[in-house]
Amino acid sequence: CLNDIYSNFPDLNSPETKNNYLKIITDFMVKNSKLYHLLKNIFSDRPLAYFNYDKQFYVSGNKQLEKSIINTEQINEIADSAKVNMQLFILPYEYQIRNSNDSKIFQPQRTFKYFLQKLNIEVIDCSIAFIKYNQLSNQLYLYGDGIHFSKTGHKILAEFISKIMEK
Repeated sequence: CLNDIYSNFPDLNSPETKNNYLKIITDFMVKNSKLYHLLKNIFSDRPLAYFNYDKQFYVSGNKQLEKSIINTEQINEIADSAKVNMQLFILPYEYQIRNSNDSKIFQPQRTFKYFLQKLNIEVIDCSIAFIKYNQLSNQLYLYGDGIHFSKTGHKILAEFISKIMEK
């Protein structure tokens, strides 16, 4: 997932709750209140907020991107030494699928893929498996969540990966 690039990056502009007290309340509401999810989904577009935040890391010269590329290269070297063929599958955001008619929307995937292919790392952009479902994008992800797939989204992803693995 494209948000994995900044797992330890402290930033006040992140869409996540930073205040410890509010985070405790928010975490409780996320786990226990369907009304909270409904209201959050009605009054905000969290998939858009996360996509806009995450895409900032996918520009040439970004330190987090460079670190991620180095880490991926090291993982590939370990796989090579074990004679394991590594394939990296990049997952799309719900916001990207919803707006797949915008040619610039998949720039983060293209950027990451460009740098990794220069290192001979096989990268597969899974977006192509989801684009035809753009009108149903919210059904492919968990409710109000633009990153994590629903059962339907996982099924589409599994079928896509199975076809890739058969080749």
